Amino acid sequence: MPVALRSLFATVLIFCQPSNPNALWLKYYDALSEDLNREFQDSEAKVRQLTASLDHLLEATDDEIARTRDIIDALDAPIPEHCIHCRGSKTFLYNALYAEIRLMGLIVLPTATSGIAAANIPSGRTTHSRFKILIDTEASVACDVPKQGSLAALIKETTLIIWDEASMARKENVVSLDLLLRDLCDETKLFGGKLVIFGGDFRQVLPVLPRKIERKAVGVSIVSSALWPQLKKFRLTENRRGREDPHFSAFLLALGNGELQTPENNYVQLPSEVVKPLEDGRDPITDLTSLTFPELDLHTFTSDIFTTRAILTPMNDDVDSINT
Repeated sequence: MPVALRSLFATVLIFCQPSNPNALWLKYYDALSEDLNREFQDSEAKVRQLTASLDHLLEATDDEIARTRDIIDALDAPIPEHCIHCRGSKTFLYNALYAEIRLMGLIVLPTATSGIAAANIPSGRTTHSRFKILIDTEASVACDVPKQGSLAALIKETTLIIWDEASMARKENVVSLDLLLRDLCDETKLFGGKLVIFGGDFRQVLPVLPRKIERKAVGVSIVSSALWPQLKKFRLTENRRGREDPHFSAFLLALGNGELQTPENNYVQLPSEVVKPLEDGRDPITDLTSLTFPELDLHTFTSDIFTTRAILTPMNDDVDSINT
């Protein structure tokens, strides 16, 4: 029995992170060491040697050592050069905020709803990964973050949280973050009093709901959350990237605003310069691949060509067909 208790105690230390492990050890010390006391009745020192004290867990340390590894890593995270000299666009804004806060010696947690978007921000992580938000929000909206763990300590020390592509997130995920920050920081304030920046374009992809209509997707998005009216809204009105192609930029803006469709006709007329007409007797996939990656026909190319260009399709079946 004492062996099983010691094994259970070790499990509690590893996975449950008790606030005072030494007090827990002392409280049940007699039961934990019962078999050793019986085996070494005449040698209390031997028993003490075999059941080492946990006093070392309470040793006083200076502030630098007391900080968790996650906090140290966040404070030591490099500031990419492009973040310091950035200009224009939503991503550039995130980079500028990241650089400004980091240059002040403070912590920023950049996150995004999708992994691709997270890769565009320095030290970016998905929100589910960073804050341990559960995938099944119907089961619980609570984040799996122990209050005594290193992640909780990191969040408490954080100055700014960035959440990119929040327009793709379910409202329950935003509620999960609010509950987590209130629990760790200040339960009386929105997001525990932490500064949280949500970014996204609602003209783009809403939360993905299989086999659901658009109204259902809007119903689970952040704009339908009870927290939405409490957020302060800012709009980026100038398309810096669109300066290079103002005609196509105007087309995208009109498309996003629904100006190219009518109740009678939902079809959109694409600009002729972005259309590749089908030719009789030719394979459209081969033509599209040759147009996008002409280097493939020359048999002299490097993998770098795939980092700047891509063929996008709405269906995974089409992706498999093109890649094969």
